[in-house]
Amino acid sequence: MTQAIARFLEEPTGRHFVSAWRSVTKSGRRVDFVALRQLLAQGKPAEVRDYLESLPRWLRLSPRVQELSALAAEMIADDDEAELARFMFATCLEGILAAGDGSADHPYLAVQPADEQAVLAVLGREAASQALVENQGRLLDVILCRDGGEVCFDVTHTVRPARRRSQPRKKRARRRAAAK
Repeated sequence: MTQAIARFLEEPTGRHFVSAWRSVTKSGRRVDFVALRQLLAQGKPAEVRDYLESLPRWLRLSPRVQELSALAAEMIADDDEAELARFMFATCLEGILAAGDGSADHPYLAVQPADEQAVLAVLGREAASQALVENQGRLLDVILCRDGGEVCFDVTHTVRPARRRSQPRKKRARRRAAAK
């Protein structure tokens, strides 16, 4: 576990969440939450648990990852693991909420796109539509809520790595040694 994540878990403040988030959100790896929920519905919590344990540690800052971990642990009847995952779920949500205010200037920092719905649920808001917007060099997922307000999430770390992978690499011109 990185020092930044450990510091956040010891003291879950917005500042520590931002530090942990920055230290870990570089790969852009996504979790297939639909497939994991299907495994749970099929009564295969051990497979879900194994998959979640194989994820990079930084994904443990995702409330949705912790939620699935708690559900799998409950199905396996591992009460200690379920309690820890529920604690982590709440702590990660607190960190996301403390690290921003949902505005374009101070967006929330979701680890995975699925975390946005968890944040909206805590805020008692429901998404009506959303758009990807560039703002000051960052990519924001701007969610227009049914109540007319909007909530912004910084998704630069999840979108940009995917864009880089999908674009062909530019070939560098080779320099030729001067003929002597």
